[in-house]
Order: sequence, then structure tokens, then C-alpha cells
Amino acid sequence: MPVRSEKVSGPELIPSGLFDDGIRGRLLTVATELFAARGYHGVSVRDLTSPLGVKSSSLYAQFTSKEELYAELVFLANDQIAGTLRAVPARESAASLLRDLVTRYVEVHATYPALARLAHNDLHVLSPASLTRVSGSRREASGMFLAAITQGNETR
Repeated sequence: MPVRSEKVSGPELIPSGLFDDGIRGRLLTVATELFAARGYHGVSVRDLTSPLGVKSSSLYAQFTSKEELYAELVFLANDQIAGTLRAVPARESAASLLRDLVTRYVEVHATYPALARLAHNDLHVLSPASLTRVSGSRREASGMFLAAITQGNETR
């Protein structure tokens, strides 16, 4: 059953293989689309489950709360961004490395705008434990940029 006309990105909502094929994966896919379009507070549990043709209580078989579902998506989005940056090969030239990191960062945001919105918006709704988990991926990504900048400063 399709989600109402709220799709926020092109045919590539999420990277292939990011979510499982089962009900959990379908729920994560619908949640990605809805949270990216409406924000955390604009989406109800019923909004998340009705496109799947299941009752609201079905969400709780997969996640303990709407916040836990959202936190999982925010973590996966930030981990996807960090993973994309991790794939950038080392360069002898700091300028080349920084250029490649920025290019990859922009590409992942442009290719998967819904995921990018989740990575950066409504972080204030996360519990302290969820925010700590997400912060690790965000620090890793920032650290790669900082390392390239530091490398450039040291070679001058």
C-alpha cells in the first residue's frame, strides 16, 4: 500500500540493502519517508503503520516506542554518511583528500535527501542514550574532515 503523496526524494529513497526486506524493513522505509517529509512530531504511530496495512500496535513488536524507531533511523542515516566517508581512499595530498571527502558528503546528501534530513533534523527528540549512539557516527565523520585539514596544515 503506497504512502500518500509525501515522497520527498526520487526513486532512491534509501541505499539498496540498508533495511531488511521484512516488516521491520518496510516500517523503516515508510518511517524514513514520513519523518523526512513531516518531521518527528508530524508523524503518528498510525501514520507509520497504516501504509503497511497493520495495526498501530504492530510497531511495538519491532520497536519499544516511536522515539526508538526514529533513533534507529537517525543512527542508520549518520552511520551511512560516515561509511560513505570511510570509503574515501587515503591521499598524499590533503587538498585532494578534503576535496574527495566533501564530494562524497555532498553526493550522499544529494542522492538520499530523506536520509540526510533524518541525519540532521530533530535530534532534540532523542533520548540521551540514543543521542550518544548517534554522536559516535557524527564524530567519526567530523573527525575525517578534521584529519584532512590537520594534514594540510602540517604540510604547509
